[in-house]
Amino acid sequence: MNDNVARHAHPPFPLPPPTSHPQGFIEAWTGVVNADQQQAQLLQASFGDDFYVGNLVRAAEQLDMDNVISPTAGWKANFIWKKTSAWDDEAFGRRVPITLAGRIVWVISAEDLVVAKLLWSQSSQSEMQLRDVANVVGVATLDWDYLNPWIDDLGLRHTFDSLS
Repeated sequence: MNDNVARHAHPPFPLPPPTSHPQGFIEAWTGVVNADQQQAQLLQASFGDDFYVGNLVRAAEQLDMDNVISPTAGWKANFIWKKTSAWDDEAFGRRVPITLAGRIVWVISAEDLVVAKLLWSQSSQSEMQLRDVANVVGVATLDWDYLNPWIDDLGLRHTFDSLS
């Protein structure tokens, strides 16, 4: 796979409570992908018949998201195409490598996961995203000098403050 495709997983801290995963998945990852339509086709084709694969090519065209599910293994991966905002660029640049299932994958920072979930909660009115934010804040050591300015600059302060 091309180096431009970066997979992000939740940081290595406990996943949100089961209520955040109503389909009953054991594990769920959120990936931010920087790939064109041709690379999305390769990514989509890389999964076998035992996976449910959404329309990753459409997601690439629209800079949107879709997912891949392994019903047998009990996991779900959300692939979100990187947009062009200053925060998206910063978050993509701050990813860090971890080893997951014997492979190096790039994970989103806990701070950027908080921002992403706050943004998603505003666009989707999703309580699940807010529960996930509260969980991350409760278990991760966060760089507040990095996080607070983005919460303010992106107009997320009211949503964030409503969590406490």
